[in-house]
Amino acid sequence: MGYLPQESGRMPSETIRDLLARRTGIAEAECRMNAAAAVLAARGSDRCSAALERWLALGGVDLAERAEKVLAQLGLGVGLDALTQTLSGGQAARAGLASLLLSRYDVLLLDEPTNDWISAGSNCSNASSRTPVRPWCWSAMTVSSWRAR
Repeated sequence: MGYLPQESGRMPSETIRDLLARRTGIAEAECRMNAAAAVLAARGSDRCSAALERWLALGGVDLAERAEKVLAQLGLGVGLDALTQTLSGGQAARAGLASLLLSRYDVLLLDEPTNDWISAGSNCSNASSRTPVRPWCWSAMTVSSWRAR
């Protein structure tokens, strides 16, 4: 299950590309793969194969291409090299949702997703459920403190 927190957790000097790699687990998998490759080169090891398989399973090979498509479909409006600190609240929420969609979760848990999306002039939660980001079925659960009056 993928979780989208209410706060985006942007880091200084982090680009959208970096955010997506971090939130999808691809950045960590790539670090492990590179470390295993260094060990393999130094003395031989089978850790490299497992690390490579993990990176491939997470979608490390084509992350940039998939990310550009997802960001366009979500209407982010900035490129992968934009700094996350420069994003509006709505853009940061869309970038967070993109990281979940790129992670290939079956179920998404969205914590108050509409606060920033509505203020950005778009209801992304409805738009994203109709967007064919990739051929999969997923369910989304939203957590909201809004009450009917």
